[in-house]
Amino acid sequence: MSFPLLDSFSVSSHRRQIREVLSVKWKAPSAPWLKVNTNGYVIGINDACGSLFRDHLDSFLGAFTCNLGTCSVFTAEVHAFILALEYAALHGWRNLWFKNPSLIPVLLRNHLKMLAVLVFRLSLF
Repeated sequence: MSFPLLDSFSVSSHRRQIREVLSVKWKAPSAPWLKVNTNGYVIGINDACGSLFRDHLDSFLGAFTCNLGTCSVFTAEVHAFILALEYAALHGWRNLWFKNPSLIPVLLRNHLKMLAVLVFRLSLF
């Protein structure tokens, strides 16, 4: 079988054996909370972050992406978290449920000064 697109990227077209299929179900937050999915990623020099916002009815409320230049995965994740807070503040959304809450204590511990500036900026909205 020929796969011209895969061949153009030098990607092998061999079939992979699927070991297990896992069902993943989105769980809605209870009203009035908004669920925020954030992600930071690093691929070579194309580092970026983004977030997605949904309400308790699974309605899409908004999203953003941001190119960051060159940075670490941790920095990209922190940017996603901070920009999600700013995006939510711009829209007047206060009840946020983050999908990746493990990042918050790390952010608090390692970037207290940056967080203080962020809280001040958010209070201006």
